[in-house]
Amino acid sequence: MKSASRRTRRVALLLAVIGAATACAQSNSSQPAALSAETRSVLERVALARARSKLMARLSELPVQEGVCLAAWAGRDAELDRRFRRWVRSLPRSGMPRFYSDGDCEMDVHVTAEELLAALLGLLGDGAAGARADDESLLKRAARTWPEIWCSGAASPADSGGSKKPAGWEDVSIDGIEIVRRAAAADARNALLSDAGRLKVTNARRLAEFIDCSDPVRDALRTGVETIATVRVDFEPDQVGVGHASMKMTDFIRLLTDVHKEHYQGDAFHAADFREMALLTDFAELSAEGLAAPPSRTIVKSPYAPLELSAPPWAEARLTALGRFQFEGAPADEKLTAERARLEGVDELRRQVEALVIQNGVTVAALLAEHGEMKDDVVTFLSSARPIGPPRKREDGAVEVTVELPLHRLWLIVRRAMELVEVDPPASQPTSEPRP
Repeated sequence: MKSASRRTRRVALLLAVIGAATACAQSNSSQPAALSAETRSVLERVALARARSKLMARLSELPVQEGVCLAAWAGRDAELDRRFRRWVRSLPRSGMPRFYSDGDCEMDVHVTAEELLAALLGLLGDGAAGARADDESLLKRAARTWPEIWCSGAASPADSGGSKKPAGWEDVSIDGIEIVRRAAAADARNALLSDAGRLKVTNARRLAEFIDCSDPVRDALRTGVETIATVRVDFEPDQVGVGHASMKMTDFIRLLTDVHKEHYQGDAFHAADFREMALLTDFAELSAEGLAAPPSRTIVKSPYAPLELSAPPWAEARLTALGRFQFEGAPADEKLTAERARLEGVDELRRQVEALVIQNGVTVAALLAEHGEMKDDVVTFLSSARPIGPPRKREDGAVEVTVELPLHRLWLIVRRAMELVEVDPPASQPTSEPRP
């Protein structure tokens, strides 16, 4: 062990169960972390944002047709992709925030195949430029294979914005933040011009026809929008930069007139048409949003990530259980019956959780018997059990609900009652500091 380098000691970790009689039980007491209302609010926003980010990644991988995933389908058109991402980022939380005694906060989001299909068809119905004739039938066929997806996001007090970086951006380099600032601003200006294309120049023509009539016209309009538009970039907790661009309608009409005079070649549009367009619109300002995420190369990752050599096999698994309930006598409210069935499923999950072996034959139930201060956290953890699929009514009147429980958080809870022990890495790993 003495020959092991500092790098080796940082990556090779072993967690060993502490005996019931050790004094560490008191030092690991799970008293609730004292969090201010402001800190709790920040943690909720970061946790929800991270849950949405995970959901976006899962949705992006869903198949639309052979060789085409949802990300590729939406990415064929910048406006369609922007709308899809905006919809995911607007999804509400599922359930209440869960706060643990160490100050960590968890939040969930989820979406069913039916909800996703309805949203995508709605995006196409908004007149997205990339819409195609066969999109509706294509999506309806694909949706038959899509699962219901749940995602959880977590945030710790260290994510509450104490650094000079925005909350949730602690692991993004300064260069990465600047890249996002510029990219979000550029996307916002592009979105502004794209949205402007829907304006009617005359009753028969939309502005998009003028914008796309030639490269010189489009380039001149882009350059002009960069000059006259006001842009603000917000760094959201899900590591998405949101650019807000706006410009006065009077300034835009002046830009259109100048570009028409200097670059337009044709007779479909006239300078007077743009003045007429101003009369057809009932707003004084155009606005749009753009989105950008940091490149993966700008995410700062520690080269000394710990290896938990003693984590049990279930630490990254999930449990499922079937809850069943039937009211005796007169039929009861269907929602109430389904909720009682879900609670029966959660109770079955509790029994499964208690039987899990942590290490050396020690079960979760045995550990909690010696570390009662952890029970509140385990109860909070059990509340994260989520129903999979709709309730099912049986012929005898009973209702069944399948519930699922990811176990990663349980491992984070029970390992607090463990002693951290450094061990030598396998012989195949280098045991000396790399030289420059």
